[in-house]
Amino acid sequence: MVTFNDQVVVYGDGSGVPVSLRDWALVDSDYLRQQGKQYNTPHCIAESYQHLSLRVKELREHGATALGPAALVSVAMASRYVGSKVILCTDGRANIGLGLMEESPTPFSSPQSPYFYRQLAHEAANSGVIVSVMTFEGTDCRLAEVGLLADQTGGRVNTVSIGTVATEIQSALADNILATGVMATLLAADGVYFPYEEECSHRLVREIGNVTEAVEITFQFACKPDSVESFMRRARLPFQLQLSFTTRDQQNVTRIITEQRRVTTSSWVWAGSLNMSVLGVHCAQLCARLTMEGRVHEAQRQLRAQQNLLKDISVQRPNPKEESIYGNWISTMTTICGDLITDSQGNSKINDLQASKSTPVNVGHTPHTHTTHTHTHTHTHTHTHTHTHTHTHTHTHTHTHTHTHTHTHTHTHTVSCVSSQALSDEAAKVVYQMKRASSVDQSRRKQTDIAAL
Repeated sequence: MVTFNDQVVVYGDGSGVPVSLRDWALVDSDYLRQQGKQYNTPHCIAESYQHLSLRVKELREHGATALGPAALVSVAMASRYVGSKVILCTDGRANIGLGLMEESPTPFSSPQSPYFYRQLAHEAANSGVIVSVMTFEGTDCRLAEVGLLADQTGGRVNTVSIGTVATEIQSALADNILATGVMATLLAADGVYFPYEEECSHRLVREIGNVTEAVEITFQFACKPDSVESFMRRARLPFQLQLSFTTRDQQNVTRIITEQRRVTTSSWVWAGSLNMSVLGVHCAQLCARLTMEGRVHEAQRQLRAQQNLLKDISVQRPNPKEESIYGNWISTMTTICGDLITDSQGNSKINDLQASKSTPVNVGHTPHTHTTHTHTHTHTHTHTHTHTHTHTHTHTHTHTHTHTHTHTHTHTHTVSCVSSQALSDEAAKVVYQMKRASSVDQSRRKQTDIAAL
């Protein structure tokens, strides 16, 4: 156990002498990391339960919120054992030491999250540590920023109350790591590319990090305009997925799946054979990611396109339950994106008005630059389960579902960014949960498994 206010106190298993870290120590990352790694916790929770209970009863709320230093110490302690978990509970914004946050983010501040939390999340993921973040209802903890710790390590992001915090902690503890350092490489035919990725190439490398049983990863690929005609003459397109990862017992494993996927030119036939679960999960994850990156207008375009597509599918193959769930996801994300854009436009008008009072305005014609972007939409869904045993052998299996449709259209748009830091804690929680969205079938399976237990 680690507590934090205007100082960080490391209790460990509660049986030893607590270590207090304050003042200059709260801004010294090397010192904090060293203190965490060298602090011994010799007893398991069953042996130290009474000690920890006593420590918890003695806690009193006061002072500042040294959230960043406490998170760093906790990750350092957990990093000694692959698969460890850190559950970060807070009712306030980090305002002292490493990772402190501004009183209120500026409307057009960088969409990138603070360097400290990005680096700490990367450090935790490399060590096989899952970090979950829980804030309390009615508080302002800047969840959009601190939630990065969970988002990049495979943890959970949630807001809790006094009545639900114990249940949420139990749920977070149930997320066991199946593999760490997971890297996915997807190869496609030359002429294919992956939209919304950094490189416009037929080869996509995605660093996934920690993988738990509930993880679903989706990919979207498209056809370059000059390759559409040649692809139309082909019956199938090749794809290869390469997975490399490390098991809990530190074995390095590589899994390769190669498949040929059919190409169709009939949108009617294609829509009738699509898997709504794949599209729903992909839309939720992609739009949530774009929103957190500040690319809210792009997320809105995706939401509109997916909404129309799901309507076409429901006409040909009705499924009321799936339509309700995935439709609600789209509706929720549409509302969040709309609120962000409205807020940013309002702030922009205020800033323009203030600027016009002090700056001369030149009236004239300003040329507008539009980008013409031609692309095709194709979707692939890769659902991976990695099962490892603690013996001398490892068994893995991967299910790959790919649905392919090729069509081309041209439109003009300009790309603009809206700061995701403007997200309220409640909206940030929803967006982070959307990034971890899983299909209805999997959710139903998990509920059945729990009921059976």
